Amino acid sequence: MIFTLPATFLAGFITYGTTLEHVVPSSIFIVLGGALVVAYIRIRTFPCPRCGHHFGVKHPLGANIRGRKCAYCGLEAYPEL
Repeated sequence: MIFTLPATFLAGFITYGTTLEHVVPSSIFIVLGGALVVAYIRIRTFPCPRCGHHFGVKHPLGANIRGRKCAYCGLEAYPEL
């Protein structure tokens, strides 16, 4: 997420004055933005080790109302030692 805008700016700076001036920065922004969306969805739908359902949410776009517990079985993400 941190590197999306700097990478786009750097690609625009490198390709300035060439025929790829408008294509490369846009492509990099789209690819890195898509990677962010995929990573966000994968993190939200991480399977619970105990029950196998999505750990934090009951639906991939739903709110995390249980905090750091499994939405189905209540397994804590970081149990106290």
